[in-house]
Amino acid sequence: MTDLPWIFCPGCNTAVAPTRPVCPGCGSCLGCGEKRAKGVKQCPECDLPYCDCCGRCPGCLELRYEEFGPCDCGHPTNHEKLEELVRFNAVVGAETARMPLGCVVTIIGMFVALIIGVAWLL
Repeated sequence: MTDLPWIFCPGCNTAVAPTRPVCPGCGSCLGCGEKRAKGVKQCPECDLPYCDCCGRCPGCLELRYEEFGPCDCGHPTNHEKLEELVRFNAVVGAETARMPLGCVVTIIGMFVALIIGVAWLL
């Protein structure tokens, strides 16, 4: 498929191969995030529902939205943009850190508890 690391989809935040023009899960362009595909629910070959998360047919294992070509933004044919996308949105080893919301809430909670504790001691 690809030697590049997997990236986060800008539309649904699932792991996707960066060379795909459309996320099989949500139908968004991986380069600009534009929604390019809508609501294909059943595999035309197997007549089974695609997985809501990854977009794969459980029968034939084909991915949904295979027929899409490159987007108007140039993804995935613009190699410079593709390298930048992988550098900043890689699932593992991205140059920008992604902090889960649960971690942010925990850190804020600990900070508030510290302030209350210090205020109570004074």
